Amino acid sequence: MLDLEKRTPKDGSGCGIAKFNALDYPEPANMPAKAKFYHHTEPTACDAFAFTGAAKEARGLTRTDYQVEHVLEWQVVTKFFEWVQTKKGNERFDDPDPKKSKKIAFCPYWKATWEGANSPVFKLKPDDKKELNAMDHLKYAYPGKGNFEEEFVWLHTAVNSPAKAQMWTTKKPDTIYGDKTTKKIGGKGKADKISTGMTDLIVGTKKAGKIPQERPTVDSARQAYFKLKWILGARMYLKNPEIKAIFKKQKERIGDVLDALDVAMEKQPKKKTTGDVMGAWKKQGLKALWDEYMEEKFATAKKRSENDMDKYLRLLEGKWSQKKDLDAGENDRVVFLLQIRKLKTAWAAEKNSWTAPWK
Repeated sequence: MLDLEKRTPKDGSGCGIAKFNALDYPEPANMPAKAKFYHHTEPTACDAFAFTGAAKEARGLTRTDYQVEHVLEWQVVTKFFEWVQTKKGNERFDDPDPKKSKKIAFCPYWKATWEGANSPVFKLKPDDKKELNAMDHLKYAYPGKGNFEEEFVWLHTAVNSPAKAQMWTTKKPDTIYGDKTTKKIGGKGKADKISTGMTDLIVGTKKAGKIPQERPTVDSARQAYFKLKWILGARMYLKNPEIKAIFKKQKERIGDVLDALDVAMEKQPKKKTTGDVMGAWKKQGLKALWDEYMEEKFATAKKRSENDMDKYLRLLEGKWSQKKDLDAGENDRVVFLLQIRKLKTAWAAEKNSWTAPWK
C-alpha cells in the first residue's frame, strides 16, 4: 500500500547527475478536484479489460490503490542528455574552462555549461514570473506542485508501475517484467526479497533448469495473467484521448523549453568563483534531437509491451492447454484457459492500434 500523504520529488538522474529531480508532487488533499481516476472498470476481474477515466475510484479499489501520475515519465526527460551523448558518438567539444584545452564529450560539456555552482539565472520569456537557471527552467516545464497541476491524474498503481513505467525507462533488455526469478538479500533484520519470474509463475519453478520442482497452480499463473492485464491497461491508458492530449502538451512543452534554452544559453556563460568567465554553450539543435529521441522512446515502449504480451500469452496458453504437470483441477484449468483466450483476443484487437500520443 502506498502512502500518498508523503510525496517527494520525482527522482531522476542523467549524465552522472545523481539527483536530477523534478518538482514536488501536489499533496493528495490538494490534487485538482477534477483529476480523474484511471483504471480498468473491473480491476479484479480476470476477463474484463475495459479501461476508463472516472470521477471516483473503481469498485474494489481505494485511493491508496492509486498513484499521482504525471503522464510523461520524468526519467524520460532526464535520460535525454545521455541519449544525446550516445547520438553524438565521438564528437568532442571545447572545455568551457578557459584554462583547459582538452576536448570533452557531450555530457561533461552540457554539465559544465548548464549545471552546478554559479549557473546563471535568467528569464526565458518576458512574462516569466522569476529568473531561473537552465536546469530549473527544464523542471518548471514539467508538472509539479503549483505548476501545471491540472495535468495530474490518479492512475491505478498496478497499471502505473511497473507496467507503464518500465515501458519508458532506459534499460536492457526490451521487456517489462523479469523473466527469471531473482533474490535480493535483505539487510540486517530484514527478510530476503524474492521476485518470481514470469516463466516460473506460468510453467512452475524449476531445479537445474529441467525438472519441475513445483508444478504451477492457477493462483501462480494468474499472477502472471494479471501482469499482462496491467500492460494492456497501460497501453489503453496512454491511448485515452484526454491522456494523449496531456502527453502531447508535455512532450511539446519540454521540446520548446529545450529549444529556447539551446539559444539562450549561448548568451549565459557561467562564472567561476575566481571571477573568470567560462565559455558559453553552443547551440546543438536540441529540439530536433528531442523529437527524434521521443520517437525512439515510443517505439521502444511499444516493442516492450508487445514482447511481454506475445511471449507470456503464448506460454500461458501452451501450458494451460495441456492437462499434465499442473497442480489444478480440470474444471479450474478449463475456466482459466478460457480467460487466457479472452485476454489473447483482447490483445489481438489492441496490438497494432497504438500510435505516438503526440501525433
